Amino acid sequence: MAQTGAYLEPLCRGRLVTSLILAADPKAFGGSLTRFRTEHPRAATAAGVGLITVGVTILVPPVLVSALNLAGFSETKIVGGSIAAAIWQPLYNGAVTVGSLFSMAQAAAAGGVAVPSVPVQAAGVGATGLGSWLVLGRSRQAAEIASPEKMIE
Repeated sequence: MAQTGAYLEPLCRGRLVTSLILAADPKAFGGSLTRFRTEHPRAATAAGVGLITVGVTILVPPVLVSALNLAGFSETKIVGGSIAAAIWQPLYNGAVTVGSLFSMAQAAAAGGVAVPSVPVQAAGVGATGLGSWLVLGRSRQAAEIASPEKMIE
């Protein structure tokens, strides 16, 4: 036990423990993010745009597959009575050519699009939310500073 304490002692003096405490305390963590956004507006905006880009990239495939499923494209066939079936018969006359938009939609719904796992999707939602907060919070803060009420004070 004493040896474990000896290994942890340098970490306690360093910034790692401080970082872990900030991560464990939402108020402290949120305060440090707010301070970062205020003190470094360009870096915060760049980080926010990057997080939004990553989050959207993660979230597009499951949304696309869900939309295709709702339209009537399933893993094995076109669902009868669906929007896809209504398009398939008159436009393609029951035969779909390789490389057509219809065949690409069917392939994507049948598993041709890699859908990330639920934890990865949750991370995508978190990244998009945090990125939006960094970007929109900055613009909201700028709007408050430029508001006529603030200028009168």
